[in-house]
Amino acid sequence: MAPGPDLHQCRRRGRLHPRQGAFVGAGSRVGHRVKIGNYACLFGADVADDAMICPGALLLEDPAPRATNPDGGRKGPADFTRSPVTVGRGASIGAGALIAPSVSVGAYALVARACRVSR
Repeated sequence: MAPGPDLHQCRRRGRLHPRQGAFVGAGSRVGHRVKIGNYACLFGADVADDAMICPGALLLEDPAPRATNPDGGRKGPADFTRSPVTVGRGASIGAGALIAPSVSVGAYALVARACRVSR
């Protein structure tokens, strides 16, 4: 796992199988028997049991990311809008796929490698 303060905040149910460089962000919920590939990033995602997140997949959470507020001050955690991705039971997210905020991937669905899912 990538080092960082967010890993301990991830609510895990069962065994988590992250690979090298994987990042599981704050607020993420990961079910039983989930496999997370190398360098996959889950930003606040809700992943059900038996799902697979392949290497390099990005599950995004903030629909309008910005580094600073309009007044020029740096944004803090409370300044971001949460719109997590939901991954259904047994679904597979292909390598390099990018899943936009608020998208729900159904149970046993297959998201192709390197695709972009926006709705």
